[in-house]
Amino acid sequence: MTVSSLSNIGLSQADKNATSGASSQQLAANLDTFLTLLTTQLKNQDPTSPMETDKFTDQLSQFAQVEQGIQTNQNLEDLLSMQEQQRQLSALSYVGARIEAVGDTSWLEKDGSIDFKYNVSPADVPQVELQIVNQDGDTVYSKTVSDKSGLQDFSWDGKSNSGVAQPEGAYTLVVKPKDGSGNTYADKSGKPAEVYIGISGIVESVDIADDGIYLRIGGVSVPFETLTNVKLGANGTPTNETPTDDEEQDQAA
Repeated sequence: MTVSSLSNIGLSQADKNATSGASSQQLAANLDTFLTLLTTQLKNQDPTSPMETDKFTDQLSQFAQVEQGIQTNQNLEDLLSMQEQQRQLSALSYVGARIEAVGDTSWLEKDGSIDFKYNVSPADVPQVELQIVNQDGDTVYSKTVSDKSGLQDFSWDGKSNSGVAQPEGAYTLVVKPKDGSGNTYADKSGKPAEVYIGISGIVESVDIADDGIYLRIGGVSVPFETLTNVKLGANGTPTNETPTDDEEQDQAA
């Protein structure tokens, strides 16, 4: 379940800590049982032939080693829990910031637009067809461009080819590399072109779910780990370092 609040922070780590706690309790119970049996055995041993102490000494040593291992795991889990909670709290500061992330789907507000980035490799692809597809899988806009060297910006104004404004919702950019005849591009060895697509938008909220952190742009959830750039938001959100042109090219490749 996705929760847009602080209430879910640290829950998964709490479950892991509970597991370590259960292991410690089980070890303590086993040790108590062992000591009870050992005490009983010592009380009832033959004084003329006392039992050898090396065996139960070894067993006590093994219990101590297991206890130390459990304590080490507990300390590591506590450290990981602190790091994850810090990461979750850091994500909350992204609300209001403009982000760029790897992905092909973004949210169109009423009378708004959507900003995309794309890159096609190899650079000698003659032309590229850009399509905007709605949530029903229908292509509502398309255009063919020939200037596609390097990382390209593409802003869709939210209208169809006939100029009709499209309703609010999620829209996907499809990039189709074409050869000079308008067919799907493939090099001499038959290998198709590689396509990178990125999205840009304002973070409206943060979802902390069991499987990760998501930044929401309208109704679209963007995985936190797909971020490539963050720009200063209206609420004074700090920015991370903006990649250079060379770094952006590396990310696109």
